[in-house]
Amino acid sequence: MTTLKSRNVIVGQRRTSMRLEPEMWGGIEAVARREKLSISTMVSKIDQRRGSASLTSATRVFVLTYFRLLAEDLELAALGKIPTSDLTTQAGGAGGANSIVSRVLQML
Repeated sequence: MTTLKSRNVIVGQRRTSMRLEPEMWGGIEAVARREKLSISTMVSKIDQRRGSASLTSATRVFVLTYFRLLAEDLELAALGKIPTSDLTTQAGGAGGANSIVSRVLQML
């Protein structure tokens, strides 16, 4: 069993602590890097959309859904059903209505 790792994150204007598995922190860092977002900005976007779910739970769902949609898009691109240019991210993340971040946030 993986030990949870606590990290402080700025969410909106407040500092909060989140406890997640190291693998989940790695996923968050990978999404933030790919989307050119800070972790705090990304978690703040998740916080705005999470409804009644805990921030930690919503973050786990976000990361899982992000990579699931990315895998689906890569498969569609490999089959020639979407252009590979649709897989590139926009500076500042969540820029376009069809970006993966925007699509995941709509699902939360």
